[in-house]
Parts: sequence; C-alpha cells; structure tokens
Amino acid sequence: MSKVVGLNGEVPLQAGQPSAVLVEFLEEQLRLAKDGRIQGAATAVLFNDGTCGWHVCGRVGGLHMMGALEMCKAELAAINRGGPD
Repeated sequence: MSKVVGLNGEVPLQAGQPSAVLVEFLEEQLRLAKDGRIQGAATAVLFNDGTCGWHVCGRVGGLHMMGALEMCKAELAAINRGGPD
C-alpha cells in the first residue's frame, strides 16, 4: 500500500474515520454554547458517504451571520482551488 498524502500535507481520512480536529472544534463550540456565548449556528456538514447537509438553529438573524457565511464560502472556494486551508 502506498502512502497517500493530501495537498495540505495531511493524510486523508477514510470514510467513517473520526476527524480529531473536527471533534475538538465541535466540543469547543458546544462548550461555548453551554456557557451562553454562542447563541445560534448555521452549518454545512459533509457526511462519510460523500453527501452534504446544512442546519440553521438558535438565534441566527442579522447581517453579521450572513457575512460570516460569506467568509466560510470564500474559504471553501480557496480550499477547493488548492489554496490555503
């Protein structure tokens, strides 16, 4: 078996294998939500079968959330072009 390395230098995850960086991120977001510091969320998720989903929950009104999502879109576009992640 050859050693596969992603463009960003990381070994790609196999479908169904947990992502340590994702779990750490979500645990921190959950802690902030439990502390009342995060009031709402709008997320896009990639499932292990390659399908995607999205979720909006909590207090998400206002232009600030739309601006934050636009920043996420720009970062995803850069990653898909092979740019920084």
